[in-house]
Amino acid sequence: MGQTLACKSRGFNIQLQLRSSKTIVCGDSATGKTFLFELLMNAARDIDNLYFINYASVKSKANCKVVIEHIKQAYGQYIIMDQADDVQEVDDRIMKAINENLKNTYIIIGRAPKLNYCFTDVAEVSIKNNLITLEYLEPPVLEV
Repeated sequence: MGQTLACKSRGFNIQLQLRSSKTIVCGDSATGKTFLFELLMNAARDIDNLYFINYASVKSKANCKVVIEHIKQAYGQYIIMDQADDVQEVDDRIMKAINENLKNTYIIIGRAPKLNYCFTDVAEVSIKNNLITLEYLEPPVLEV
């Protein structure tokens, strides 16, 4: 499936090579995960098909319901979630909706998201000379 999400934000060049419909971004504290989320939110003014989720956006029941419905109905969007571990504790139907709707590309930032995914789709943020990329923890699965 490989896609590239490329944009600029606050002087950073973001080049995210996405291997599949779900990319899990993990890492220790202060490694750039939430910074990447914030940069992408800033770049959203120039990119139409980005949708953002974090704990603040789902902590009320009404907002959570809106997010779940959006995920279920969305098509062809980049859905980017920060604080996935906290989000999934609010309502597990959020992760269920992601597992069921593969018509989008998901970037899930967290340590242990309750999703169906392949370990080859787990990456860490890399920031070098104002270039932000993903470094995958495992090599890609080669199709024969």
